[in-house]
Amino acid sequence: MRLLFIGSSKFGLRCLDGVLNLEGIQTVGVLSGRESFSISYNKDGVRNALYTDFEPFVTSRQIPFRLLSGKMSDPSLVQWIKELSPTFILVAGWYHMIPRVILDIAPTAGLHASLLPDYSGGAPLVWAMINGETRTGISLFLMDSGVDSGPPPRSGRGTHPF
Repeated sequence: MRLLFIGSSKFGLRCLDGVLNLEGIQTVGVLSGRESFSISYNKDGVRNALYTDFEPFVTSRQIPFRLLSGKMSDPSLVQWIKELSPTFILVAGWYHMIPRVILDIAPTAGLHASLLPDYSGGAPLVWAMINGETRTGISLFLMDSGVDSGPPPRSGRGTHPF
């Protein structure tokens, strides 16, 4: 498997570190983001409170790295991803919608910190705490054009509760 990893949080970096230890997976590239970035619902932008700089970790392992500097649909970014020729894309700890033009390059799965469909979107753990949840988990799902709305990768529940 030729994997492109997309993430920018502490959770994402831990996931990437785990993936690098799996047999049969060649990580062909990593896309990460900035600590502060523009987003559609806030003209002043937002700050990723769980941000982690992936670049030193990735470049020390000689993995191609790119920092998102514009939109996810930027033609130069899409071309970079195509040139990596991933056979699978994994997204963890990411705050941007993955556009169809990237989803069409390779099957794309996301890790989301809730038992979907509950708490899709931003800050799922915060909302679980606000609502007094006593149980949560992480969902692995195939990404589609919605917000955390794709199906599990195989039939079944697709989640693992803690």
